[in-house]
Amino acid sequence: MVDSRSLQLALSRRPAVRACAAAMIFAFALAFPRAASAAPEAQVYPNVFLVADAGAKSVKVWLVVKAGFRDETDAEPGGVAHYLEHLFIVGRGGDRKDSSPLLFANADANAFTTYDSTAYWHKFLYKPETADADLETAFRFFCDRIAALDVSADEARRERDVVMQEYDWRISSSPQTAFNDANNKLLQPGHPLGRPGIGTKDSIRAYTLEDARKFHDRLYAKNNVAFVVHGPVDPAKLKALAEKYLAPLPEKPIAGHESLDALLHLEPMDALNEASDAKVKTKLVRLEKTVPAKLGERRVADASGDVATAYMNSRLEGSAYDELVDRLELARSVEISRSPIGGGAVWLTFDAEPEEGVTPATLRAAMEDYLSKLAKRGMDAAVVDRLKARAIGRLAEIADDKDGAASALAFHFAADGTYDEWQRRAEVFAEVSPKSIQPMLDALAGPGRELLGVLSPASAAN
Repeated sequence: MVDSRSLQLALSRRPAVRACAAAMIFAFALAFPRAASAAPEAQVYPNVFLVADAGAKSVKVWLVVKAGFRDETDAEPGGVAHYLEHLFIVGRGGDRKDSSPLLFANADANAFTTYDSTAYWHKFLYKPETADADLETAFRFFCDRIAALDVSADEARRERDVVMQEYDWRISSSPQTAFNDANNKLLQPGHPLGRPGIGTKDSIRAYTLEDARKFHDRLYAKNNVAFVVHGPVDPAKLKALAEKYLAPLPEKPIAGHESLDALLHLEPMDALNEASDAKVKTKLVRLEKTVPAKLGERRVADASGDVATAYMNSRLEGSAYDELVDRLELARSVEISRSPIGGGAVWLTFDAEPEEGVTPATLRAAMEDYLSKLAKRGMDAAVVDRLKARAIGRLAEIADDKDGAASALAFHFAADGTYDEWQRRAEVFAEVSPKSIQPMLDALAGPGRELLGVLSPASAAN
């Protein structure tokens, strides 16, 4: 339901947020990396957090449910997690009298679904005379929706049509998204990573209210959610709401995701996906790889990967831009993203816009050569320290932007992060070293499933 680039990325690319499996989370990590030196939030209940802000003009309530499209079973139509997102936010609940997604006048509400999670938020104006009642209304609504999916058949049919419209808007009319989906399917056939998170036209047509309720009943529980609240809110009052509305809800056994590791395809493969469309204005050459990786302790490995990716995307000497754009003059721009997946694998995407006359094969060879050379030389300690200092410095700034701090914490939970990881972000970045980065560089340069994707303007297809 989110009408921003973030949902398109989350639904059409790959896991969003394992810290950035998609650009949405990676951009957030750069602005608000994984931990603040002076925590602006208070944990008022085991899974309820408050970023108190006396000067805020509004209150924003986030609900993150750790249930995304990776949790869909083979028996469920693809995209049911996203379909449930629509039903959850617009259906009836508590004492609501209509199906509008807004609980208050002059309010704002939205949601998004990723590989890992589904996140909802409601933002409303702070009015001292109604502040306590308004917060209770919003918090109670979310708890009511966790408890039961109170949706009529007419609402379910309407939202199924809305999802189909969204599919036409985001998928059918977007050559970039179709290109992404085709790449994903080639790289991870039969795995949730290889399926479009929004589903297909056939799966959307097949949605039933019962499908959404079954998914909800399995995964929407008080032990599988996190709340993040920002605004002029009293911690004691928020805690009382948690004890009143969240505490009575039942816990549910939540299955792990170990079985997904076994479904990952990591055996060598070399595929080609070429596409063209009149809507495309510039050629895109993409090298994608899923590779096995032994990265060590996950938190340090993730932070090390963030530092390595920041370096590759920088303009520093030895970066991908420095090599392919400035020195070799093979590309006009480059962008690299990487995401750990499963229990010991990494997904790399290496995008470039080629210079006129440069063939995709030539550019691919240069990309692979760059990754190989970087792995051989490793990262310079002075460069690592510089990037670490920059990241840790941003961590210290987070407390000054409390709305951003609350959003960053919600995105962290949506990326399947834990609060312990959140609290230790600065410590973990401090542990990053050339040695901790090297396993990531070796993995990215190593063998795995490779795909060369070429998306061209229709007039330049050949």
